[in-house]
Amino acid sequence: MKTQNIQIRSIKEPHNPGIFSIQNLTQLLKDGDMFEKIHRHDFFYILVIHSGKGNHQIDFENFNISGNSIFILKPGQVHQLYLKKDSQGYLICFETDFYQIQDIQTKKVFNTVNRVNLFSIPFNSFQNIKPHFDAIYNEHTSQQSLFKKSIITHLTLIYIELFRLLKNDISLKKTGSYEEEVLENLIELIEHNAHQQKQVSFYALSLNLTAFQLNSVLKTTLGKTCLQLLNEQLVLESKRNLLATTNQVKEIAFQLGYDDPSYFSRFFKKHTGYTPDNFRKKYQ
Repeated sequence: MKTQNIQIRSIKEPHNPGIFSIQNLTQLLKDGDMFEKIHRHDFFYILVIHSGKGNHQIDFENFNISGNSIFILKPGQVHQLYLKKDSQGYLICFETDFYQIQDIQTKKVFNTVNRVNLFSIPFNSFQNIKPHFDAIYNEHTSQQSLFKKSIITHLTLIYIELFRLLKNDISLKKTGSYEEEVLENLIELIEHNAHQQKQVSFYALSLNLTAFQLNSVLKTTLGKTCLQLLNEQLVLESKRNLLATTNQVKEIAFQLGYDDPSYFSRFFKKHTGYTPDNFRKKYQ
């Protein structure tokens, strides 16, 4: 990933601006390979690969692209994409206003699935999901009456199928509904409060748990502690700020809630192996 100012992209779709779009990769790649430099979106982004090759870097983690896979990015995530010309599938983008979730259970499914950037799916399972993407593309192309409701229905079914795949993953078999709820609520709390609140006690109290109880749940579900999750979020936000702005390190430190820039620099180096300045230079 290169550049210091990360572009933020919005949806531009002529028939339904700023809400939803879907593109067929065959059409999108008709003129050759796709290479998109580092950028981020203010919308949800789903890349569906029936077949294809390439590389996808999401929040500084590299993923090789192969068939029967689905990439999901939440608003704000940083990524860079290289996709070979003969790749087949779809690219779906939608704003949060398009997919309004009222049902608590559906919201849980949506939030759980969106925590995973890459789904590498067995062939038979992918064949069960693929017709929903085809239906969304056909609905969006024809735009017959109630096509938006139909798209939302198929999108919900896709998320349910992906949620089931997660539930069947051996690494998640020990996770019960209570633990899942705690994890989902904690992640949301960390994403919204990490800049201001860096004490585990705040998150435990917010969830009506002791720090010991909270860490026990996290050890069961993720094999991590609350402090590890908090630090991971802060390191990620630090990386994003270092690349997205030309602000001085001390300014970024203050934005992330660190009164002492030198402490922030030591924290960043401990978790990345780089000083903030060296990390920025690495990607220039």
